[in-house]
Amino acid sequence: MAKDLEMDFATAKFEPEIRFGLIHLVGADLLPLSDGFATAGPGEITLRLSADLPAPWAGTSMVAIHMFQFPRGKAEFDRIVAWYGEGRVKRARLPEKVSFNPDMLAIQDPPQGWMHDGFARSGRDIVHIYQSPKRGILIRLMSSSGTMLDHPLLKSVHDGLRIAPAQWVADFPVQVPKPIAAADRIRTRKLTKAMVSEIAEASERAVSSLSIKKTIKPATVVAAIQARVDAMREPAEHESCDPDTMAIDLGLLWGQMLCEAKGWEWRTLTYPDGGKSLAVCSPDLSHQVNPINFIFARVVDPSKPNTCLLLFNMIVAGKAPMAAPGSLGLLN
Repeated sequence: MAKDLEMDFATAKFEPEIRFGLIHLVGADLLPLSDGFATAGPGEITLRLSADLPAPWAGTSMVAIHMFQFPRGKAEFDRIVAWYGEGRVKRARLPEKVSFNPDMLAIQDPPQGWMHDGFARSGRDIVHIYQSPKRGILIRLMSSSGTMLDHPLLKSVHDGLRIAPAQWVADFPVQVPKPIAAADRIRTRKLTKAMVSEIAEASERAVSSLSIKKTIKPATVVAAIQARVDAMREPAEHESCDPDTMAIDLGLLWGQMLCEAKGWEWRTLTYPDGGKSLAVCSPDLSHQVNPINFIFARVVDPSKPNTCLLLFNMIVAGKAPMAAPGSLGLLN
């Protein structure tokens, strides 16, 4: 059964070297990545890496690496080779004003005995195919603008990528948090006793308004909050409810439930631009949620998905996106 992984590189990066499927990639931590996708199944592994770059390379830039073990993956390898081959052009001219040749952006030092076929689908879309009796790889490199041979993503992958013919690694590449510059750090302070008391009072009001018992499980309380938000988004209720008051009471109760369920804590935050907020934060300060703003946004805008319970369950399950300790990445 195949498994897959979505990767976000806004706050995370690869380790310096990664091994996945049939490849060994050096300098992976320096790749200018925006997002990625990996999938691993019987006989087939894929890694797709994308970059969101400034001009002159603005637009879609991508490297897709499809890897196969034979005989199980042979049929799919043949299918994908045939599919990409349908777009092969006899002559292509790169943005550098040079004609394509099969060695351009090809893997350096491929294993002996492996066959190689390189072709272009256009001057901005290059495919390389490598095959041995037991393994196969198809690599696609493309960019919608700018040059190709010195492209920050394509050239970096070309420089660091090698085939490791004896390996078959199905474990996904590890991501590690990016360090946060001091100037970009958010300053935090623990709450005063008065603020703690205010949160407790607001939570009590919310519990009373929901007609639930305070002793029920946090997830059940959050489910009741979600139901109340749904009700307030209905046209009949939407006109009559006070979104400010409801967002404060329900938001503070939501945050308090996260503190009880996951050990998060309330903090006042001061941002680099001087703005301030009240948030619940993870123990290592890698993530934050501003629950009052979160609830308010869903009450006043019925078109916005009501994800009160979804976000809560995601955090409790430990499925928040990767973020560096101290970075206070906003979850909303």
